Amino acid sequence: MNCMWLPEEGVDSQINLLIMHHAPTDQWFVQDEKDVLCSAQFQDGDTNLSKIYVGTETGLMGEAFADGFYSNWVSSARSFGTVGTATALSLTRNDDLEFFLDRNGYVGNWCLVTDANGENEQWGRISAVIADKLTFDYIQPAIGEVHSAFNPPLAEGSIFFVGVIECRALKYFDMSAPSEDKKLSEVWLTLDSVDVSFSPGHVGSTFLRYYRERTGTPFAPKSDGLLNISLLQVKQDDASKTQVWGTQTPPTERNKCFGIEIIDRGFIPWKLYNWILKAE
Repeated sequence: MNCMWLPEEGVDSQINLLIMHHAPTDQWFVQDEKDVLCSAQFQDGDTNLSKIYVGTETGLMGEAFADGFYSNWVSSARSFGTVGTATALSLTRNDDLEFFLDRNGYVGNWCLVTDANGENEQWGRISAVIADKLTFDYIQPAIGEVHSAFNPPLAEGSIFFVGVIECRALKYFDMSAPSEDKKLSEVWLTLDSVDVSFSPGHVGSTFLRYYRERTGTPFAPKSDGLLNISLLQVKQDDASKTQVWGTQTPPTERNKCFGIEIIDRGFIPWKLYNWILKAE
């Protein structure tokens, strides 16, 4: 894995963007690392393997790309849940669980917060934690550029994910007929390790997001119009843990081009093997 961290234009943190190159597959990846400040490579004296360590502006330090860990800085079943009450810079959970106060990794970590439908994504940097409450000192809002409050405000039923590594892949399709109107009718996916919906009515840890035709220049997904699509489990192979999923309610509108984004917000190892789209 070849890695390079650099600052994006117009961000408040010194360094936030990670560009990765996976040499065995020759694939490139880009990820928002929020506030990673520095990195260094070390060689494990026992295994003779090279490891990458990173530090953040808030003082967290640890191994990057650590085997067997699938979240940033803290990992437990208590790292996500639903919001009961909230203020401009805090949230209180209402799912009868508590945060682990005897573990490091909360203060300085980032928390993803969405509405009850998994939309209006916002990120907050944690400054304090008690048993059922998180307080933040910096917000990346869904709307606007004010970093001192969530926008839109959080409400009861909003969902939070502490330290989640969000996996996203967006691709546009014209089905080799760019001048013809078409509609998406079916999507089938083969996935490993998908969490079931952990909140009533929520789309689950893995879901699809539908985008209408690209309208923005430069590319601006939020202005293109979007719709979350839940996945319905069709079949599971208990031996290999491979699952086949299909869409429950695909959009019926016709467009010359549409985009499909697959998003995973789980805390377990997750794999997408293939997907099949059918349009009419």
